[in-house]
Amino acid sequence: MIRTSDELRRYALTNVSKPIAVHEFHTGFSELLRRAPEGLIRGHAFFSLPAAGATWLDTGIDLRVGEAVTLFGTARPDSSSTAHAPTIEDSRVFQRVATEAAEALRGVWYRVGADGRARRGARSSHTFVARSPGRLFLAAAAVPAPSTSSGTGRERPVFELPGVDRFALMVHWGGDPREGVQTLRAGGEVGGLLECELARQQAAIDLPEGWRYAPEGAEGEQFAADGRGSDGPIIGCYSHSSGVLLQKDAKLALVPGTTLRWAWKVDQLPSRVREDQLRTHNYLSIAVEFDNGRDITYYWSAELPVETAYGCPVPGWEDRETHVVVRSGPDGLAEWFGEERDLYADYLRYMGDPPGGIVRVWLIASTFRGGTDGQCDYGRVELTNGSMRVRVN
Repeated sequence: MIRTSDELRRYALTNVSKPIAVHEFHTGFSELLRRAPEGLIRGHAFFSLPAAGATWLDTGIDLRVGEAVTLFGTARPDSSSTAHAPTIEDSRVFQRVATEAAEALRGVWYRVGADGRARRGARSSHTFVARSPGRLFLAAAAVPAPSTSSGTGRERPVFELPGVDRFALMVHWGGDPREGVQTLRAGGEVGGLLECELARQQAAIDLPEGWRYAPEGAEGEQFAADGRGSDGPIIGCYSHSSGVLLQKDAKLALVPGTTLRWAWKVDQLPSRVREDQLRTHNYLSIAVEFDNGRDITYYWSAELPVETAYGCPVPGWEDRETHVVVRSGPDGLAEWFGEERDLYADYLRYMGDPPGGIVRVWLIASTFRGGTDGQCDYGRVELTNGSMRVRVN
């Protein structure tokens, strides 16, 4: 069981696969599958999953309850190259290239049944067990809207995640999937994918109660529930070359004096320089989402002065998200601090006329622009407005 941010760090930096050439992927797995013992595998198939106009691909495979499937995938090289990222001047192109690199390391989307819930693994390999019978469908990107999700459910235009063309292998196991992967691994390896999947299967990462990754159905490995805290549970966070959003519903009227309180310990800042430029916009933060679709996010900056506030530099998020620096510099890293912000006053000061209410709290880990690392822990999180108190964590 992985609980702490240190354990997340060790897990993230071991058994990491990288996108490999489609030919190597196909040839390597074909040979291993050819030598697999009889009865180990019910069936397997390779699929090409284009990202453009992403739709669900019918695999033709019908699953029964309890049957296990492992999905292995690789991004096509031309859709995950970051060789020219440092020289790109256009902010939208830079954002697309940087996001492609992070997306290339994640799994394909899948669902069981025409109306099944869409899900995606956090790595290039993922194993699941069918909880209901149905046809297996795959996709390279979320369908129908492969966009960055704020969790608002609103149809406001935001920067869309770029599609990454994928080539995938579906293995339909005849028995225990862990035994199946171990057997294939005993016969060889394909770009580290089998070793990575074994590590993933052996790791158990539970989220704190009520929290979920966005977009819905996407799994992550950057946050974990840890019950060590004397004042309630701790949420551990470690992020390496990734961008994720963890969220929890928390409804409260926004009135004068409405306050966000939280405790945290930041061990490693994901940026060494100011974060208000797109190329260096790597940070760890806690955010509050309002009922008008906007959010304010508080973070520890590498060098920007405390109370610096700015619109998010990510294209499409300029008027949607406001960043506020609450601590700055290396002093105090690896120490616990309690923070308190007057949300009504901050909204009025930095964003304009306040809306009517709060709908959600986010934890953000953004470390994929330039491939950085960030580590922290969150303790007690609560919202109050005088007459009401909402315990978030």
